[in-house]
This record gives sequence, structure tokens and C-alpha cells, in this order.
Amino acid sequence: MKKEIFREMDVINKYYDVDKENKIVTIPLHYDKASDLVDHTVRTKDEYFIDPEEIAKIGDKVRSIPLIYKTKISLQIDDYEGYSPTKLLTNINDCLELSHYQQDREIKLNRVIAIFLLVVGISIIVLNVTLKELGFYKDVAYEILDIVSWVFIWEATTVAFLRPSELTINSKKMVKRISGIELLDKDLKIVASEDSFNNDDEWKEPTKTEKFAKALLLFAGGALIAASAIAIISSIPHFFAFQILDTGEEAVTLLITIALELIVYSLMLLAGVSSITTYLGRGPFRKWAKYVFLVAIGVLFALEAYSISSITKENLFSEILLMTSALFYVIGIVMTTVITHKETKEMKEKEEE
Repeated sequence: MKKEIFREMDVINKYYDVDKENKIVTIPLHYDKASDLVDHTVRTKDEYFIDPEEIAKIGDKVRSIPLIYKTKISLQIDDYEGYSPTKLLTNINDCLELSHYQQDREIKLNRVIAIFLLVVGISIIVLNVTLKELGFYKDVAYEILDIVSWVFIWEATTVAFLRPSELTINSKKMVKRISGIELLDKDLKIVASEDSFNNDDEWKEPTKTEKFAKALLLFAGGALIAASAIAIISSIPHFFAFQILDTGEEAVTLLITIALELIVYSLMLLAGVSSITTYLGRGPFRKWAKYVFLVAIGVLFALEAYSISSITKENLFSEILLMTSALFYVIGIVMTTVITHKETKEMKEKEEE
């Protein structure tokens, strides 16, 4: 491994300036005009929006360097055409930061897509087994739906694990890999430089607490959607049991139970969707919605405690999954609410200063 890296750095040293002592590779980029850096389709009065293609080129150059080295971006511009070097440097940092946020959103969306595909696959399996037991179709239809369900599950696995983790690699993390950026004129004189955004107090990586809360919301959202969907599908035989009941009192009791279960499970399904949207940064449907879901979860725990003796081996897994995901949802929502409240308070205090 060391021999391979040594050889790689030997080749890189032909084109880039390598500081072996400090483990920094300086990447020189040359532009004839400052306007070559600017995206002219975005019109701003006092700021220069950097061309996304140029940001992508910088990212590609940074990722070509071994991870044990940091990089320094050195941009030589022969003619600044009246553009402010200091302003250009700030705008480059801004656009690198925006690129990070975009990649982070794509990573989150990729995870949600994987969960959605997995939930669809599992739901089809449960529905397929339920309908076959009720005698709706024969083995051929069962086999077809079984194949369809596993296609969804395998696709979920591909998206979550087997798909190249390019987004994750790209996002890890430009802020840590770039030690500094400098702008030079045609005489190679430094006209603007800074230590990138490593010391930028405005942009901070999420804390471990924030990451934990997000992870809880992601798991709770996917598990709630899956568990509630399974529970709703599993309620289908109850309707057939309702039809064959002779006693009116038993029928009414069963009807009320079915209706209450469907309401609670539907709210759990919506809670799962709300948890996913909160994870993606969109927040719940409405501010009051999370309180409705929290009340529904309270009712769910009460129902489960009341009917714990009737839990069978067949529905034990879904019941445990539902209760665990509901608990994680409560913890994740509470943590996210506290963190958001704290951040809002800090932002207001900063604005008042």
C-alpha cells in the first residue's frame, strides 16, 4: 500500500507542488480571464456566481489527490477584467459550500428512495401472502407478485449499498480536504488568499447530537411507514371475519376495533412520512401535525398494552417494529424540536448584536 501511494505521489509531483512535510498538495489552475470563472447566466449586482462546471473541476482535482494529503487551490488569472480578487475568492468559497449542501441533499434523498423501495417490496410480500391465504388467486399470480416484490427489495439494496458511493465521497468533505485557496495575477503574485472555509464560523458540521436525531428520524420514518402499511394490510382478514359474525354486538365491537386500528395506523403512516420530510429538511406537514402524531402514538401504546395478550407469533415482528419506530419517532422529534429552538434563539441573539 505504501509503495502504491509513493508511486502515485511521485506521478502527482510532476504536475503539482507537493509539500511532503505538511502533507499538502498545491493544485495550480490557470485562467486567461476572470470572466471564465463566472456563471453569466446568474445576474447579481455585487456578487459573482461561480460557474458550477468550474466548481466541479476543482472538486475533481481535489478528489484525485490521496486522502492522506490536503489540497491547496492556486488560481492564476492573467486578466481580472475589473473583478475584485477578494470578492472572487469569497464567491468561490460560497459556491463550494453550496455544492456541499447540494450533495448532502442528494445523499439524504438517495437513502429515502432506498427506504421507499424496501417498504414497497415488503408491503407487496405481506399483501401477496394475505390475499393468497384468503383464496383470491392461485400459485401463478402469487409467484408473479413474489418476483415483483423481490425486484423492489433488490433495487433498494442496490440504491442503499451496492450503488457506488460517489455522492458520499464527493461530500467528504471538501471543507476538510482544502487547506486554503489563493488567487494570483499573471506575474504569479498573490492578490487574495485565505484558509478556505475551514475557520468559517457560519458553516459548521452537524454535531453528533444532530446526526443522531436525524438518524432516528430516518429509521423511525421508514419503520413507521413499513409497520403501519403491514398492519393495515394485515387488517384485511378482519373485514371477512366481520361479514360472517352472527351476533350484532360482536360485529359492532369488531367494527369499532377495525375503525380505531385503521385510524391509528393511518396516523402512524402519516407520522412516518412526516418523519422522512423532517429528515430531508422540509419539516412536518404543519407545525401542529407532530402533536397529533404524538397523541396518536400515545393511543397506539395504550391499544398495544390493552391487546398485548392477543399478539401472535405471526404479527409479533410487525408489532415490535411499530412500537420501536414510534418510540424512536418521539425521541427524534423531541430532539429535533429542542435543537431547532436552540438554533433559532442563537440566530436571534446574533442578529440583535
